[in-house]
Amino acid sequence: MKPKILVLDDDRVFLQMISHMLMPMELAWNLELYSDPSEALKDVKKHADNERLDCTYQEQYSVALVDYYMPSTNGIDFLKQLSLVSWETVSVLITSKPSTEVIEQAINTAIYMHILKSLLKKNS
Repeated sequence: MKPKILVLDDDRVFLQMISHMLMPMELAWNLELYSDPSEALKDVKKHADNERLDCTYQEQYSVALVDYYMPSTNGIDFLKQLSLVSWETVSVLITSKPSTEVIEQAINTAIYMHILKSLLKKNS
């Protein structure tokens, strides 16, 4: 089974850009795009429940790319919830407006990497 990447951002244009950037890796990865944090978390929990029921069922996300600024939550809070049910997922926080406070929160939450959206947009 191919590893899965979860991408969560309320900006649908950014999701399309990420999809386009990662398209060449399509054969190696399953890419799942979400604009709604509650929908993403529901799917993550569903996969975690399935894995507990069947030890051979490997549906966990390998990587989660999550935007910090979203209307209903922030990326760090989402990644904290994600880590409770999918502790092996590598967490990557994406922000458009970095601040010392956000970076400190990311470090304290054991987020693997922090990426600026502007860097991703320049490389697309």
